[in-house]
Amino acid sequence: IRDRFTRYRSITMFNLQVDFINHLRNNLYRNIGNASWKFHSRHHSAESLHLLDEAVSNIGSGTYSVLQLFVLAFQAAVYVIVSVQISLTMTVLMIVTGLVLYLSVMPINRRMFRHGEKAVTSSKKLYRTMSDYFGGLKLAKSYNRTSEHVHDFAVTAHELRNEQMQLNRSSSSAQMWMRIFTVGLLCVFVYVALTAGHIGGDQLILLIVLANRLYGVLSSGQSHWQRLLEMLPNYATFTEAREKFQAHAEPRVDMNAEPLQLHQQIRLEDVSFQYLESTDRPALTKISISIPAKKTTAIIGPSGAGKSTLADILMGVLIPDSGQIIIDDKTLTTKMLAVWRDSVAYVPQEVYLFDGSIRSNLNWACGQALEDDALWTALDAAAAGDFVRKLPDGLDSVVGERGVRLSGGERQRIALARALVTQPDALILDEATSSLDQQNERRIRDAIMNLRGQLTIIIIAHRHSTIEHADLSLIHISEPTRLTRASRMPSSA
Repeated sequence: IRDRFTRYRSITMFNLQVDFINHLRNNLYRNIGNASWKFHSRHHSAESLHLLDEAVSNIGSGTYSVLQLFVLAFQAAVYVIVSVQISLTMTVLMIVTGLVLYLSVMPINRRMFRHGEKAVTSSKKLYRTMSDYFGGLKLAKSYNRTSEHVHDFAVTAHELRNEQMQLNRSSSSAQMWMRIFTVGLLCVFVYVALTAGHIGGDQLILLIVLANRLYGVLSSGQSHWQRLLEMLPNYATFTEAREKFQAHAEPRVDMNAEPLQLHQQIRLEDVSFQYLESTDRPALTKISISIPAKKTTAIIGPSGAGKSTLADILMGVLIPDSGQIIIDDKTLTTKMLAVWRDSVAYVPQEVYLFDGSIRSNLNWACGQALEDDALWTALDAAAAGDFVRKLPDGLDSVVGERGVRLSGGERQRIALARALVTQPDALILDEATSSLDQQNERRIRDAIMNLRGQLTIIIIAHRHSTIEHADLSLIHISEPTRLTRASRMPSSA
């Protein structure tokens, strides 16, 4: 029966631990997704990875220790209740000596908590170092600077190792002193019981056994308490980060709202936006423009003028600090963002493809498996159908992490096809051809030209040559934060 109970207890505690970890991880993952892009733009993703991986795992270990402390507390209560039936005086002595036992290691526990906080900081720094290394590995190799990254990693890893060593020393010291004090206090307890307790032999033996068990429980409790102290800095960091994500969550959207389709124009009225409240330099200041539907509108300007910010606002990723966006005759409210995003497709300069097949990358944009005909239609419209047909596995060809198995031009055309497969009302191209050679730029430009009149196209660029075939309108941002001129391009341009 005892073995069955022990097995049941172990399984139950493990299930509680795993369920709690899973709940924390899912909750944080959801909060990360719900946070505004403005917040993400100044938050390092490595910190989120650290929270989802190492921090949550450490919290799980601490959770097990919390559950064990409850079990040990129940055992201690049973021992105390039994001992009270034998001798109240000796029970009080047992409890007092137990408190002395705990108080003796409190300074070590406080030191452990401080080292735990430093270990969490070093661990976050290590994740940031790894993230920067993997993200810039190709660039580091091209500059022959991998040794500097390795050195930075070694220094950070050494810092973490030192804090972990300090934690281990403190933990070992606490356990050592607990064993020493346990033996000493047990001797004191036996001496007092023999000299002043006036307790019979059988009762004395039972009290000694109970005291030994109680001190053993306190010693085990101290071990689990140490693990809990190691976990608390991780939990504090986790809670703080979760509250930040929640505080910067996007406003609730109405997922059941009617589709928001574009028929006439997109109009921005006195739109302003600023990334950091602490700076006096806004990204956009009182921008007022009109973008006609079913036309190709080019937005050009120097780097830092706010073109990408304007694109993010147009597709509903960033919410203006002031001003309003009007789709036809409807003001775009925060509750309508979800349905508006469904009507807009986006192709950035730095294309991100998932490590999967071309088919899965295209289907991802729609959230459902489309027929092959629909996928080929989008690929052909993006001038990508020919090279995909030549691949050994066609639509099922794996593109690799971030599309590394494809060339830059091929990745860009797959990204354009992924945008078109959603059948958007508006297509936003943010410097989509700036890093391509002339041949691939011409292919994508021709593909875009073939889409003229079918949907609203907004091209973000910093040079005129990129948009020389724009349909009708040109919006020129000539200053970093202000729209200074809007003009019409001749249809023959």
